[in-house]
Amino acid sequence: MNRYLQILVLSTTCLPFLVGCHTLDPANTDLQTKLASVPGTLNQSTSLGEGKLELLIESATAAEDRGDYPLAFQQYHQVVKEDPKHFRGNRRLAALLAKRGEPDKAIERFEALLSDHPARAELICDYAYALYLADRFEAADRQLQAALRIDPELMRARGLRGMILARSNDKEQAIYEFSQAGIRQEEIHANLALAMILNGDIEAATTSIEAAESLNPSRELTQRLAQYRQAISQAGNSPDAAN
Repeated sequence: MNRYLQILVLSTTCLPFLVGCHTLDPANTDLQTKLASVPGTLNQSTSLGEGKLELLIESATAAEDRGDYPLAFQQYHQVVKEDPKHFRGNRRLAALLAKRGEPDKAIERFEALLSDHPARAELICDYAYALYLADRFEAADRQLQAALRIDPELMRARGLRGMILARSNDKEQAIYEFSQAGIRQEEIHANLALAMILNGDIEAATTSIEAAESLNPSRELTQRLAQYRQAISQAGNSPDAAN
């Protein structure tokens, strides 16, 4: 049941501290028009100059923002093909590899980036998230602590550390880290619920869902909690529920 729940929940959930969270401009139709005039931006057959590479990065960013991950991945990949050391292209490509369920490939790319940029706290946090997705909790926590030594105000690192601690059943310390990250109480309970779902502890997950629901959650959070309940219900009714 644990694996079934993971698939159900992770297919519908995004937490505020997750890797790659960034505020981007909406899809820019003018940018798309400019890109359409650049040969090879889709078939990857033509070498691009530096200016056109940056235009391609902008397009990939816009595609990622609107949820068109295949196009974003394709365009970031082309950027890296043209410039193997391109920092943002490699970073976002690694993040998308993690998002689409290939954490080992993401880890490899992040480690290559960190060999050239070892003291970037945000990048270390991205790397830690890929380690987390690969169930390498201790290694992820070490990286998060390193990121926080560089930037003690990096709230995303504290939020992710809270999830790792929750997955490790250290609820008290997890709540502390979530609080340090500025996460509201109802969101903290929702995060604990997700951690318990992923751990297969349905009773504890339900308790955390109920706690979150009692704190007047936002409409968005209410929808997320409903998704958690639906995932639990579907898992209980699935043929694999006993596994």
